[in-house]
Amino acid sequence: MRALILVAATAAVLAGCGASSPAPPPRGFVAATGAHYAFARPATWRAIEMTGGGTAVGFQSASGAHGIPTQVGLGLSEDYPNSLEAAVDLVKGESRIVYPGYRITDERWVKVHGARAYRIDSVYESFAEQPSSVRNVDLYVQTDDRVQLNLFVRGPAEDWDEARVKTMIDSLEVK
Repeated sequence: MRALILVAATAAVLAGCGASSPAPPPRGFVAATGAHYAFARPATWRAIEMTGGGTAVGFQSASGAHGIPTQVGLGLSEDYPNSLEAAVDLVKGESRIVYPGYRITDERWVKVHGARAYRIDSVYESFAEQPSSVRNVDLYVQTDDRVQLNLFVRGPAEDWDEARVKTMIDSLEVK
């Protein structure tokens, strides 16, 4: 009987390990979810309109230093035609043109379950009349099914909260 209970308990634990629901967000955060993703974002941030092709969601804080909010967003494209490496090369080149003073401060491959992922940390100058430094983290992700995702966090350097950024970036779950 004791062995039967042990087998049943082990089976229940193993069944729970395969669950596909996202982990609950930490205190002060809520989940942003879609067909291909889930990530944690601060509960008090408001939704913002995102433009461009594909599917996109975004949220931002109240205005911070220099009137600039911190933002988190995710864009995705299904059936992306290029490799993750090509996508990363494209955005690096484009960012050098679009963002004043754009400079990569760190870049590396990172682990995201069910996908390949590359992280780029960067800084650039805001577009304001009196420019200020903006910090940015981009996480580029591509699944075997060619779904391309870009999770980003950007905000004024003076307001940068590394722990909050880490929570948002590390919370990404690909479905």
